Formats: sequence, C-alpha cells, structure tokens
Amino acid sequence: MIRAIIVDDEPFSNELIRKTVEVYCPNVTVVATADSVKTGVAAINEHEPDLVLLDIKMPDGSGFDLIKHFNKPDFKVIFISGYMEYAIKGYKFGAIDYLIKPIDKEALALAINRADDLIRYEEKLKFKAIEENLKTLNKTDKILLKTSDQVHLINTGDIIRIEAD
Repeated sequence: MIRAIIVDDEPFSNELIRKTVEVYCPNVTVVATADSVKTGVAAINEHEPDLVLLDIKMPDGSGFDLIKHFNKPDFKVIFISGYMEYAIKGYKFGAIDYLIKPIDKEALALAINRADDLIRYEEKLKFKAIEENLKTLNKTDKILLKTSDQVHLINTGDIIRIEAD
C-alpha cells in the first residue's frame, strides 16, 4: 500500500481529494491530512509517507516552502492548485504531476497511479541493489584476522590452519 498525506488549506478540497483517493485508488491509504505548511511538515515527519498531495498557497507559506523543509525528500509529490503559473516551478521541485483546481477525479487518479508505478519501480531497484550486494558478500572468500597490533584480510583459500593464543 502507498501511504499518502494530503496538505491543502481548503477543507472542501481536502475532503474531495481524500474521497477520490478512496474510490479510485484502492492501493493508496491516506494516513493524514494537514491544512498548512507547519502541520504538513509535522504530518510528514510523523507518518513518513510515500506520496504527498500538496496545495501551493497556504496561510503560512507555500507547498514549495514545505518541500524545502526536507533536505532530500523521500516522498513523491503531486501538486494540486488553483494557480497555473506555478506549474513549471512545481516540476522543477520534482513533482509527479501538477493538477489545476477544480480537481478532475480521473486526472487525479491517473497522477496517483503514475506515482504508484514510480514508487514501486524505485522499490524494485532498491531490492535488486540489495540482492546484488548480498550476492557479492556471499562470494567473498576472505576473512578478517586481528592480531594485537594489526588487522589482516586473508583469502580463505590461503589458510591452512588458524591457531589462537
């Protein structure tokens, strides 16, 4: 399941997005909603979502301000805004999509499904990298031996006998 957070200062939009996600995206769970940059940052820190559905203009700042709170965000973002003029900036912030209000339910579902595909693809890449690292570790035929003053990396094929004193 994809874990999502909705950050929008308009209660009606917040509820419409949540209901759309529930109906059109059964693989997504909305774990929290927020109505400002401050509460959005807190919700992200608490719930560690995979996806954030983010408004641009809020009373205490912008969606861009929220993203700047995170050095390297480990979540995907879909901007949902009434302001078309911020779309290019949204994509520069790495947005999966930039949707204009009023919200088109099918467009939102498509954007979320694209985010889901990207999240699953990245997870698959991470698992493959871990698998490759484990295979490499298993092929290592070396052992670390520590003496009182040195550490030695020895090929196991070179060992005839090990004795401790």
